[in-house]
Amino acid sequence: MKTIVIDGEVLCENRMDGIHRFMIETLGRIDKLLPGSELDIKLVHSKGRSIQNLELRNIEVVDLGCPHKGMRLLALPQYVKKVGGIYCSMSNDVIAYKKSIITIMDLIPLSPLAKYPAKSLMRMKMVYAKMKKYAGQVVTISNESKKDIVNKLGIPADKVTLVGTGYEHMDRIKAADGVLEKYNLRERGFYYAMGNQYPYKNFEWVRQAAKRNPNEQFVVAGKVTNIESHVDDSDSNLMYLGYISDEEHKALISSAKAFIHPSKLEGFGIPPLEALSLGTPVIIARASCLPEIYGGTAHYIDPDNVDVDLNELMKEEVEAPDKLLAKYTWDNVASDWMKIFKETKL
Repeated sequence: MKTIVIDGEVLCENRMDGIHRFMIETLGRIDKLLPGSELDIKLVHSKGRSIQNLELRNIEVVDLGCPHKGMRLLALPQYVKKVGGIYCSMSNDVIAYKKSIITIMDLIPLSPLAKYPAKSLMRMKMVYAKMKKYAGQVVTISNESKKDIVNKLGIPADKVTLVGTGYEHMDRIKAADGVLEKYNLRERGFYYAMGNQYPYKNFEWVRQAAKRNPNEQFVVAGKVTNIESHVDDSDSNLMYLGYISDEEHKALISSAKAFIHPSKLEGFGIPPLEALSLGTPVIIARASCLPEIYGGTAHYIDPDNVDVDLNELMKEEVEAPDKLLAKYTWDNVASDWMKIFKETKL
């Protein structure tokens, strides 16, 4: 029996960003695949906390008994050693434990386009150096990220495995009722964009596209924005909603004329996959990993050029997303992780 110790500390936070979604969807499916696998998987966290948004039957949830995160950094390696296990981080972080399985979603902070504050950038450089030192096996989500990991961190390509992401979480989310009426929108009558709107996400492209396409309606959602301070009366066809729930997001993305994803940097880019799974066309930047992932299923834009007639762009023929949706599923991700756990020898 091989023991895998997964760091579950981040799942004690009741939130649903990309990392939480990745871990919750993956671990929930691994839990169902575990019986008869000859794997003993333990999900560990510090004392006084509990795993959120995840019900498990076969993965053992372990309280390390340490009262805070500082002590956890000592208690966790001791626990891994005690049970004779392999440490695994799926949360884009790492502890000091040799020959670990480490997930690196991307190296976006190292790009000048990310415009990370100096303190945050220094912290991330230290994290990446630690990852390089302790990684026995690295898991990442796109070939573009793999190239960065090999070229920027110097980790050998044969130590980096791809797993992708999925979209089936959208099947469980019930679209909120009355959203179109609430925001005075017409079915398939608006372009929609959503995400954490850091500068490299390039939501300024949407604002400029709204100005150049005055007869079209644009809707932008997201908790943080780099355009909010620029929105004024002249942007009458651009509606900024701020943070919205998953239920509102599903209602909007499934009713939009198209989903716009103008990001210049991505590790994968899940929202366009969500849109395609719901039958909504996607307009994405020809940048980073996006062409690698979405191939011929998307309408492409130059992320540095807003001089685009969206009606003409939408007339372009694109491929049906069936093969894409069959390839990138959370079920496949869980199967890939099970293979990694079984075959990794560290």
